[in-house]
Amino acid sequence: GLATARRLAAGGAAIIACGIDRAANAAMTAELDSSGAEALVMAVDVSVPDQVRDAVAAGVERFGGIDIIVNSAAVHPY
Repeated sequence: GLATARRLAAGGAAIIACGIDRAANAAMTAELDSSGAEALVMAVDVSVPDQVRDAVAAGVERFGGIDIIVNSAAVHPY
């Protein structure tokens, strides 16, 4: 997720990032802010639909919409 956020931000994209690890979220916020990226990093458990809905609404309110979604939150057992 962080590598994707870095790459998209480098191309000028505004970032909405969601994760359950508050320490990792804080580190991502600091890194993206220091790079000058527009970023909204939120504590969200993507298995909880209400949390996802609220994150989407916050992103739309802040940035005016969402153009790209990248899901890197799943773990697939083999």
